[in-house]
Amino acid sequence: MDLESRILPSLFLEFPHLTNLGLFLIGVGYSFSRRMESKRLFD
Repeated sequence: MDLESRILPSLFLEFPHLTNLGLFLIGVGYSFSRRMESKRLFD
């Protein structure tokens, strides 16, 4: 119970940060794949 009450608030504090990081990584990966596709088309 004590462990749970310590972990849950930290998870809720970290969750928005982790979500933003995940969205950022998805955006970077998406733009990178699009760039590789356009390079392949131009070659």
